[in-house]
Amino acid sequence: MNCFVTMEVLNEHANLGDVIKAIPKGYEIIVVDDGSTDGSGELARDMGAKVVRHPINLGQGLAFVTGVKAAMMSGAEIIVHIDGDGQHDPSQIQQFTDYLKKHPNIDVVVGSRRIGSNEGAQIIRKLFLPVFNWVVNRICKYEVSDYLCGFRAYRVSSLKKVMHIFDEYYNAQYNATEMFIGFSYHGIRVAEIPVDITPRKSGKSYKGNLKYGINILIAIGLSLLYWNKRRQ
Repeated sequence: MNCFVTMEVLNEHANLGDVIKAIPKGYEIIVVDDGSTDGSGELARDMGAKVVRHPINLGQGLAFVTGVKAAMMSGAEIIVHIDGDGQHDPSQIQQFTDYLKKHPNIDVVVGSRRIGSNEGAQIIRKLFLPVFNWVVNRICKYEVSDYLCGFRAYRVSSLKKVMHIFDEYYNAQYNATEMFIGFSYHGIRVAEIPVDITPRKSGKSYKGNLKYGINILIAIGLSLLYWNKRRQ
């Protein structure tokens, strides 16, 4: 199967090189440069990755969709998404692709920090995450322990059937909630595996802490309103 690794980056030059070097052999790499000004895209290209550049920052959600579409156009059958900041362990990518190959009834595999290791998470996120996951599980009828982890794998044949949900984002920066609620309304089957998260070596998240939680809650409410309206 054609397996691709996608990631979106915004000024991750200090971390990106180590991430790309650690990706196992045999994977095509697509990096979406979401308006970086530090040469992140040029570094990725020099290291052999295919780079798609946004001239301005559009947000992680829209950059993710750009990467997915680029991988689909290149013939991907499985897409593994990984963060470009060095917090995810690229050596675990194979576990995602192996899982989808062994479980043809599963469409998306989510990496879980709660059943893996989570030393890189900030305290406020550790406290917020269980509550958030409980709420989203009640809505989606899934049993997932870490919706906010960006380390995931997607079966492209299944994803193609629901690509329209990405055209309905309310908040392109805080997209995880909207994506999984949309998945649940379309019968996408989700499983999870443990992953290990470590602190980023350089830089900091652009999402913040309190702001992050507030925007996630807003996204839940807006997504529910949208999909309930579509059901009527």
